[in-house]
Amino acid sequence: MENAMEAKQRTQRLARKCVLMVNCNGLYEESWCAALTQLNKTNLNPINEETQNPQKLQFRSYGFQCRALQEENQLVIRCLDEQNNSREAILPRRDVKQLLPVADSDEMTILLRTPRAVELWKWSNGNYSLSSRLMDGQVEQMALSQGGAGMESEYVALMASSPAAEIRIYSFGSPDTSSFQLDQVLELQDLQQLRVMRFMHLPESDDLLLCVSNVLPQQQLRIYQHSGAAGFQQILGDSALPKAHALEVLQLPSHHMLQLLSIATEEAVYLLQPQFTTL
Repeated sequence: MENAMEAKQRTQRLARKCVLMVNCNGLYEESWCAALTQLNKTNLNPINEETQNPQKLQFRSYGFQCRALQEENQLVIRCLDEQNNSREAILPRRDVKQLLPVADSDEMTILLRTPRAVELWKWSNGNYSLSSRLMDGQVEQMALSQGGAGMESEYVALMASSPAAEIRIYSFGSPDTSSFQLDQVLELQDLQQLRVMRFMHLPESDDLLLCVSNVLPQQQLRIYQHSGAAGFQQILGDSALPKAHALEVLQLPSHHMLQLLSIATEEAVYLLQPQFTTL
């Protein structure tokens, strides 16, 4: 594992900066412009609980296509693979706010975000069973890293509003999810801010970023970079953007080595492109 000194030396070799692009202007092929148009249509409305409620949530895990349906007092999950093998589970949980599949293994591990806790569930003996609780409290969002081949661990970030305003970052082995370890806590100011967070993996450098919107009223975007044993360190705090309503990582099939961070405001969609400059 990369130690703090190695991480510092690697950071000194590469200077990161983000270039703001407000329109296409021929810089990218038409597919980027089409993506911008779609983002304008879908991302300008603020995120609310309804958009995160898994009443008709679909996800893939271990070759199964699954749908989670929130009923009055339970969450029903039905799965089907290409050979028509099926799995069905009933989880005695009401008012599930978010479901996040975290490992592509036979255990089909998922995280459930409820109003009072974040729980880890695994498939075993023909049903889902509660494995553990990651934390008790009110969690507003969960995000999963999509790291590259060089990453030794996967990461889950939990944005909590109580008992404290903070982002908790857990590491775990994939596909082995037997142990979730709390690696880091990033403090937030307890403000009534609509925040969104996304992990972003940069294939060119194998860097992993954590992007958070509206951290402060005067800071609409903050970016943390994973720096080995030092954890996630802040590398950008931007205040030039308007208030963000949505935050997404954008990657098109024709640009495998390029990812853009899209930020939707009330009036426009902005794209941030990470660039690398050798010192």
